Amino acid sequence: MFSLKIINSARFLKMPSSSQLLYFHLGLNADDDGVVEGYNVMRMIGCSDDDLKILSAKGFIVVLNEDLVSFVTDWKEHNLIRSDRKVDSIYKNLLLQIVSDVKLLESRPRADLKPKTIENLKDNGQKVDAQLTTNGQHRLGKVRLGKVRLGEDNIDQVQKTFLSDSDEYRLAIFLWNYIKKNNDKAKEPNFQSWSKTFDLMIRLDKRLVDDIKKIIVFCQQNDFWYKNILSPGKLREHYDKLTLQMQEPKYKNKNSKSSAWDLPQSEYAANNNMSELEKKLLGWQNEN
Repeated sequence: MFSLKIINSARFLKMPSSSQLLYFHLGLNADDDGVVEGYNVMRMIGCSDDDLKILSAKGFIVVLNEDLVSFVTDWKEHNLIRSDRKVDSIYKNLLLQIVSDVKLLESRPRADLKPKTIENLKDNGQKVDAQLTTNGQHRLGKVRLGKVRLGEDNIDQVQKTFLSDSDEYRLAIFLWNYIKKNNDKAKEPNFQSWSKTFDLMIRLDKRLVDDIKKIIVFCQQNDFWYKNILSPGKLREHYDKLTLQMQEPKYKNKNSKSSAWDLPQSEYAANNNMSELEKKLLGWQNEN
């Protein structure tokens, strides 16, 4: 850093630009006591000896020896260094000999470090200071990043909201209406959760929506299955078994209504034997 009080003074601004440039580079390369090897800096930026002489004549620097080691006289004006961070110059003795009245900042040990003694050394020779604990080194814990695998069992981890007019959501309502018909005290489920299960059946199990409807109608009209299929999860678990059982002749004859499932919607809805409740269960009431 440079003090504006110095570099904006008339004494400084009246110097040639090359001398001003040399001064800045001397300040940038000086050590904590303001001492710098001027010859190296001059060669680095291409300044002449005259520029160094001008700085000396103006009192901005003091040349300490024939190797052009120099002291920036206003160093303490430019820089404020903490004593516990200061490193003494290798030319400190030379500086005190040439500039006897200079007031140097005395360095002192860092306040956050203990003295380097035998008691403060570990068994392995590593220094222990106040910034380290005595119960071993701190280690960064390993953080395992969870992976969402697109597998059958955890595809539902992907967040998705099903709209009320989606096939998955309508299947959830369709099954619930049958369950509610069989047991009016049944507790209403989480339809989003049910929709996710139907989503798995459609996408992963490759089930057709119409076939799922048929299975729902069959199991909810069966004296055994309507007590056991009370969720899409159970429906998915026993889907193949239900399909095989539904194809048995005795169930085909008993559940003749299911054959009408394949009829066009308008023709089926026009059937006089169809109740309003059945239309609602099939999800057709709102579509007409």
